[in-house]
Amino acid sequence: MRRNGIGTVKLLCFAYWILRRIFRAIIDDGLDNFKAHVFVAGAEMFAILTVMSSVDLLVGRRVMSTSRAGSAWLGYGLATVIVIANQSLFSKNRMARFESEFSGYSTRSRTIGGITVVSVVALLVVAAIFAGMAASRLPR
Repeated sequence: MRRNGIGTVKLLCFAYWILRRIFRAIIDDGLDNFKAHVFVAGAEMFAILTVMSSVDLLVGRRVMSTSRAGSAWLGYGLATVIVIANQSLFSKNRMARFESEFSGYSTRSRTIGGITVVSVVALLVVAAIFAGMAASRLPR
């Protein structure tokens, strides 16, 4: 049994670690941590927007207000969730603890993990686009 959501944090750390390695392999400009953070935050944002659009589709109308105030609350909510999720990467030195474990994985496991992480990010973007397009046609 997993305690304190450690399985979810470990998956998020693995995705971050893979993305950081990919960016370091493409161009080693010292910004690989920043780029990995942006991609993880973007993936989290697309996942939240997909869930919100799916709720709109299930209910049959737009649940979230499209006014300026509604958009501001959505932005604040997204930012809060992303900050909390990314803080879990670095609190209690979790990233350093998991990094040594990830480095010990076989080349095949790291390759399959990398393909999976990139595929999940791409699928989240596609799902958010399609769910958002479908939800945008609903009455308000």
